[in-house]
Amino acid sequence: MNTVLRIPLMMLLFAFAGVTLCGQATVQNNPVGNWNASAPYAPEGFQVSKASITKVDDKLKVEMNFEEMGYKLYAEQVSFVEGVLKFSFYIEGEDVVIRLKFNGLDKLEGQATTSMGDIPLVLTRIKPVVK
Repeated sequence: MNTVLRIPLMMLLFAFAGVTLCGQATVQNNPVGNWNASAPYAPEGFQVSKASITKVDDKLKVEMNFEEMGYKLYAEQVSFVEGVLKFSFYIEGEDVVIRLKFNGLDKLEGQATTSMGDIPLVLTRIKPVVK
């Protein structure tokens, strides 16, 4: 193969490899899905919950379900920038701000900031059951 053909072919291969790697990084850090949430140091009734993160019209939506308390909360100011998922909600007279980062593919770790201080929070992805 002559040099004139080899250079464009190499450029094409590198471009394809770059697109493939960029696509994989996006999938790996996708917060959309259903999650089990655990905050062992939170007040009673708020230590375990479920979170559902969806994307509607290119905007993330977060719903937190505290079954023990009978609360279903819809987050405000949801963002996912540079790998950090951030949102807030108002509960029992207080604003709570959540900040989470990926630790692996299926775990988000961070904290809930409240008037009582920062409370560690971990979300673990609920994988769909394949039949």
